[in-house]
Amino acid sequence: MKLDEFAGQLEKNEKSEYEALVAEAQAEGADPKSIRGKLARLASSVLNRIGEQPNPGPIIAEFSKFYLSMPQKQEALPLTELSVKLPYPLGYKLKSFLDDKKLFDSGENVPQFAYDLCAVMGLLVRLAATIGIQGYVSILGGKDTGLNREVVETLRAPADGSWLTLARRLAERLSKEKNPGIAGSLQQALSTKITMEGSKKRSTSLAQALERLVGFRNRLVHGERVAKNDLEEAVDLLLASVRGFGFLAEFDLLVRRDEGGFRLNGLLPEKMEKLNPALPADQPCLVSQKDPKNFLSLSPILHFQEGHDDQEVTFDELFFLNAGSGERLNYIAYRYARQMDGRSLGSYDAFQDFMKQVPSPPIPKNPRIDYTELSEFHSRLFVGREELFEEVDNFVRGRPTPYGVLKALAGMGKTAVMAKLYGRYASKEEEKIQSGGRWAFHFCMHADGRDNPVVAMRSLIAQICDMFGKDRKPWLSNDLDELKDQKFPSIIGSAAGELKEGERLVLAIDALDEGIGQDQDSIPSILPAFVPDGVIFLTSYRVDDKKENTRVEERLEQIPDERRSVFSHSDPLKGLTKENVEEFLKKASATENIFPDTLEAVWNASTKDSEGAADPFYLRFVAEGLDSGQISANRPETVPTSLDDAFDEMWMNLPADREFLLHRLLCTLAVMFDYADDELFAELFSRDLPEETETLRPDDIAQLRSQAGKLLVYNGERYNLFHDRFRTFLVGANS
Repeated sequence: MKLDEFAGQLEKNEKSEYEALVAEAQAEGADPKSIRGKLARLASSVLNRIGEQPNPGPIIAEFSKFYLSMPQKQEALPLTELSVKLPYPLGYKLKSFLDDKKLFDSGENVPQFAYDLCAVMGLLVRLAATIGIQGYVSILGGKDTGLNREVVETLRAPADGSWLTLARRLAERLSKEKNPGIAGSLQQALSTKITMEGSKKRSTSLAQALERLVGFRNRLVHGERVAKNDLEEAVDLLLASVRGFGFLAEFDLLVRRDEGGFRLNGLLPEKMEKLNPALPADQPCLVSQKDPKNFLSLSPILHFQEGHDDQEVTFDELFFLNAGSGERLNYIAYRYARQMDGRSLGSYDAFQDFMKQVPSPPIPKNPRIDYTELSEFHSRLFVGREELFEEVDNFVRGRPTPYGVLKALAGMGKTAVMAKLYGRYASKEEEKIQSGGRWAFHFCMHADGRDNPVVAMRSLIAQICDMFGKDRKPWLSNDLDELKDQKFPSIIGSAAGELKEGERLVLAIDALDEGIGQDQDSIPSILPAFVPDGVIFLTSYRVDDKKENTRVEERLEQIPDERRSVFSHSDPLKGLTKENVEEFLKKASATENIFPDTLEAVWNASTKDSEGAADPFYLRFVAEGLDSGQISANRPETVPTSLDDAFDEMWMNLPADREFLLHRLLCTLAVMFDYADDELFAELFSRDLPEETETLRPDDIAQLRSQAGKLLVYNGERYNLFHDRFRTFLVGANS
């Protein structure tokens, strides 16, 4: 049993005993032999209680690695000597602070002394977080969406407190890995006890010391009066913290340029004639002095700029990320307190690539996603598809293959079909029983993180647990690999074992094509190759006129063709019959008497591009027109003559304020691959304005954008076009 598993099994009194052992291990002068003996007794008792083999050896070994491996006392370098060994600009700022401290101690007035102290502390927490972030990405590959979210939020709006919190979280997580690298040293440093150097000799953990320094900094910048004893205590805390980061003196911060490069330790960057060619070019890397093969890139959170006379930066300088997101990137140089845009520095592309490694969808608090509203929306005017539903029912009962596949041309109603199935089988217990199946659903869409495999698996797992009366907690995780390789297959296997004879577990996943983001992992790629007896995956995705979607099918390579059955009535799903259209119009207009000419006009327009079958996507606009009064059921001349005609009408009715700003925004979205927000467009459209013109604010964009209505879909505060067919209308099929 692993240490974290053991800790999770502890009852209240056992947990108190365990925490006391951790505190004893971290205290100065700890007796490892005594601690191991106490832990052995505790572990044996717990293992016996839970029915496990009474073998505490692995638990003791892991505990020793985490809490007893740090030397209890180290010879500390003088701080002035340490300042020339620590990474730049930490060493540079530390040296400046120590010079100011001499003046302060002699009674001289040093106006910026407190702020200089905070600058050194800020560099400590930023370096700690940077090491944690880069270690997490390089070792764990950004597979924990919960941690990813924290990383992205911290980088978007960093502050000393959030840097520190993130550093602690990442260091603790990485310390559980077999080879945590430099992050392992960081965790040991943050958790070890340090002694303050002032008159009040006290011990505290490095992390706690930094927390108190962050509190001091916040009081200072918010204008609170800082007493002399508070400042003196802060000085003691800082000096103790710097010593805690002494492990960084065992590393060089190097940037390779061709064969040579720069060494960034101490007071100033130093040019080097020769550096290890294995180091990635142009990336600041922490390199172990004992083992040069052991290095960690800190790019793009750190960026090095070589000085050039024709540029704003006229000397060699290291820039720290000051704020970074998909839309904005800002860096700061500590030597001359200057901020610069990431595009000017040339780090923008590298940062965007880095962000792809930490996908961070919004994770719903309740993992089970409720699609009732979606189902009701599509069911209100749903007509036809009886043959397809019969085919699906027969497939579920017979299970000829583990996978049933529904293919559809764009806008033909595949989501409406799946939403109808949701209404039938996901909400009414008696119908689930009658169907001989238990159904769980996920609808992939570019909103609320529903295109992310972690969100999808968590929702399906929660639904399965609820169906079979299982506790959700043991089956849920935010870690992609853990979900894909362990939790998701295991819960499916467990549920399959509880199915009654002839009963099915159906996992219906709509729109696999929308479950593919820019990341390597996607919802199609997490579908298991092995599916237990009694379990069925019902999937749908969009195809082209050749019945293909290579983006989806490439990610389904783990599932052989012979284990997939494409429904004959959806190969691909096509349009509706004239009888279906008549039924649709009766529902949409709430009348049994449809004017024959109106039916004919709708039929002709809806079949214009679809080979004798009505386009359901076009019918959506007819329904909206009937609701708004723009279309009259007894006036065929009010019916748009085609889908493009419907789009044209919507386009012409958009406001033309600020020189067709909303039209420009929609066209820009049409050629983008990702969501955008008001701040991005405010910056983008302000670039073309004359100098004397007031720049656009995000509020200006929001005011106009809100008038786009249903033409936009939202992902939190960000948005994109509501459908690819509208994108095609704006910029063509080959955009």
